[in-house]
Amino acid sequence: MELIHHYTSIKTLELILKNRCIRFNRLDRVDDLSEHKALRKYKLDKYIFVSCWTEDAEESIPLWNMYSDGMKGVRISLQKEVFTYKELVAPKGWTKYGRIEPGTKSPINFITLIGDNYLIMPFITNKSNFYRKVNYVENIETYYQNILERVVDPVSNKLTLNIKMGDIAYFKNKEWLFQKESRFILIIFPAMKLPEDGFINKKVSDDYSNFMLNSIVNGKPAPFEYFDVRIEKDVLENMRVVMGPKTILTDHEKVKEMLNEYTIKPKPFLSKSYGSIAL
Repeated sequence: MELIHHYTSIKTLELILKNRCIRFNRLDRVDDLSEHKALRKYKLDKYIFVSCWTEDAEESIPLWNMYSDGMKGVRISLQKEVFTYKELVAPKGWTKYGRIEPGTKSPINFITLIGDNYLIMPFITNKSNFYRKVNYVENIETYYQNILERVVDPVSNKLTLNIKMGDIAYFKNKEWLFQKESRFILIIFPAMKLPEDGFINKKVSDDYSNFMLNSIVNGKPAPFEYFDVRIEKDVLENMRVVMGPKTILTDHEKVKEMLNEYTIKPKPFLSKSYGSIAL
């Protein structure tokens, strides 16, 4: 089984276990300021949500230090297929404007994709868009300079934004190479509330699109700073937890109790660097 790894605090581990969710943070809240600044000029940074992992099986002292509460946290390892793809089904009664191609699968169900005040872009139905390894480059701004194109129809004067969705959140500057990062990516735009029967006619569909377009043009952010996505119970059952290099006995016992309550694998492991780094 291929595994991915995430360095975090004991508190976050508890929330993952209790709520059975993985949290996606908005890009303007992550630690690489250069990344969201490169997208901010196009007013896109507040629509991108990421959950950051690494496929590197070897423990990383820098990642322990940066993300695990002073090396006293944990590294969790989960199967690479963290999120289960299921057939995407629109609610009964939705019109042709809400029709979905048969066999389309998504890690997030239809009702969650389209909220009362947001829309998760359905490009996640393609697994290679939803999960990807970060590409490290010399200058991230070079790679984002053509990510958004504004097109104005000369007859109707209507504005269209062409966004290269496949490039968003794909690049970081080379100084972050030590992270060997992979990430899950959501793009979430503000949206208007739809009628109960969805895109009931073309006007509703057009109004919906125009609302999102105007939100981007005017810099209106997504309506929240993070988004939680549910995972299946069996994914948690196979979680592997390693305690940080500076773990204390009481925390070790606490994590052991947590795992015993929520999973069938109650034993946390100690970091290979445990006892070799000054407290």
